[in-house]
Amino acid sequence: MKRRFTPARRSQPRQAPCSNVLPASTPFGETKVHFRPQDAHPHINGLIREPDEGISDAWNKALALAEGDVIGLINADDFLMPGALKYVAAAFVARTGMQVVHGNAQRIEGNRVFVRRPMALPLPLAVRIGTPVVHLATFVSRDVYRRVGVFDKRYRVAMDYDFVLRAYMAGAHFQHIDETLVGFRGGGLSDREPLVGFRETRCSQLENGLNRVTVEVLHAAKMTTRRYVRPLLGLN
Repeated sequence: MKRRFTPARRSQPRQAPCSNVLPASTPFGETKVHFRPQDAHPHINGLIREPDEGISDAWNKALALAEGDVIGLINADDFLMPGALKYVAAAFVARTGMQVVHGNAQRIEGNRVFVRRPMALPLPLAVRIGTPVVHLATFVSRDVYRRVGVFDKRYRVAMDYDFVLRAYMAGAHFQHIDETLVGFRGGGLSDREPLVGFRETRCSQLENGLNRVTVEVLHAAKMTTRRYVRPLLGLN
């Protein structure tokens, strides 16, 4: 499969990103609060609480206020596993430039706990099917954001897929660490609105120049499976 290296760059304003600014997303109210609560928590450099336009907008606000060389996005109810940053730092020390380092995640479903891993497929194939990384277990060099831009606010669910696809198309190096880096609980937006995610994935693929026939066939297969096959098997 031919790899393209000229993606459209998202031109939303931003400053240099880092991993220690917390976007406190809220869909209501008019209060706008900016402060730096180091005294309350030494690992949080800043907090923003104000209305936003969704997950992409909240993430972009954090990126716009931050500084540093490596960015990790940890959402509400997510948590870093012991030793996670040590593994990530070692990977970035070993290689410089545009890089995406990603690992595994521990998913909690009620009393069940299991490890979620990336697709066991070559990256050029996986990125055409869906998100080839576990996004919340993904750390990105600042060079990638400088090259491809921030998250696209048009996408409510598949903003992470769109960003990863643009990074891949721009030639970023993807490195998988076979370690569990983060933990999270199920029930997030992508779990609640999978069909929206599928539609947005299709739009991102077409916008970024993937083969239309392949995109439409895979999209139809995913929609059919979710709408008809999974209910027949008794799956949510």
